[in-house]
Amino acid sequence: MRESIWLLAMCLWLVKTVMLSLDSVIVNSILPITIDFFVILLLLMSPKLLRGLIGSKLSLFLFFVNLFLLLSTLVALLNGFSVSNSAVIWLKWFTVQCLFLLGVVSSNLTRIRKLFPFIVLLSALVHLIAGVLAPYLGLGQEEIDGVIRYSGLAGKINILANFALFFAIYLYVIFDKNKSLTVLALFLFTVIAVFVTGTVKNALILLLIILYIVFLKSENKKILMPVIVVFVLPLVFYIFTETAISQRIEEFKDSGVNVEVAHGEEVGNSLNWRILHWKFLFDDWYGKYKLQGTGIGHYDKLNGLKTKGGVTFDPHNDWFKFLLELGIIGFLFFCAFMFLIHRELVVLSGVNLSANALLYAFYSCLIAMLAANVIYSLSFFYFFWIYFGFAWHEVHGRLHFGNRVKERGSAFFI
Repeated sequence: MRESIWLLAMCLWLVKTVMLSLDSVIVNSILPITIDFFVILLLLMSPKLLRGLIGSKLSLFLFFVNLFLLLSTLVALLNGFSVSNSAVIWLKWFTVQCLFLLGVVSSNLTRIRKLFPFIVLLSALVHLIAGVLAPYLGLGQEEIDGVIRYSGLAGKINILANFALFFAIYLYVIFDKNKSLTVLALFLFTVIAVFVTGTVKNALILLLIILYIVFLKSENKKILMPVIVVFVLPLVFYIFTETAISQRIEEFKDSGVNVEVAHGEEVGNSLNWRILHWKFLFDDWYGKYKLQGTGIGHYDKLNGLKTKGGVTFDPHNDWFKFLLELGIIGFLFFCAFMFLIHRELVVLSGVNLSANALLYAFYSCLIAMLAANVIYSLSFFYFFWIYFGFAWHEVHGRLHFGNRVKERGSAFFI
């Protein structure tokens, strides 16, 4: 019975991730709530696992996360804002917790746990194939700063770009350890998806992290370094000079950065847009909300650049957005939250290859968060957390938590 419910939950997860771009009540609300329900049901049907989770530090950690979200919602009320925006964000974080626990349950179900990576990979491949073929099929065509770009099935170009970056890093770390030609082929295909999006920052993040792994962390430096010099660097040079990415770079060279823009004047390139938007948001936030923040989900109450409908644009910087919403005090809690996740991944990565790959993918997310919406995007929201839960249970044991990992380091979540 548990296996059937798990399979149903994973199929719903697959449908949700593949149909992410569809703007409907079923996809945006009913599917996530149904997945949450099945995860809770699976935990109730797994009393031994549930007792282990309740007896771990993980339950205490999740308690404080939800308490903090409650306090931030109260801050929004005290600021005179509606509780509805905060409730929507709270539901998102509840789904995040359920996705983590779905990964835990997936590892715990011994008989069918091998299906888990295939279902997750299937969703990833659908998005990556759609992203690579998008220019030929016209999937998700967008014009950004005068450059035509394609988002495939992801709905927005930044979602596809962050997703491709996440999986490229993840797959490269796997390949560096197991030397699988299949994984190498998947990695190269994912790299194509990164560059097809024409997102300069993601291309740079990908290049920097892989060079870091090759020169400082890999056990195969003698093999990989000549390959990087002879084949990869010339290819990167071509991409940065002859593709859509080069158009973005030339556009930046032409317009530069200028925050002194008159009303009605063109903002210019995307970096200039971000800096100008951040300046307006910061000025308003610093005068009214610097200590307590606006409350979770209420950055849009600040005066920044707006849509034609008068709605404040997203900051396109998750670090900055959480600073605006949580204030200086709450932002320190958010930083501690991310640090504890990093600390746990470091411990897990010492004994689990998937966790090691996830650690470097996590690094790519932390960097991308400086100029993108990552926390609530496809890669981090739907893939990182479910992978994290699976790796966490793999290391801590399917029945006995902490027996293996304590020998290698101090984990926070046990």
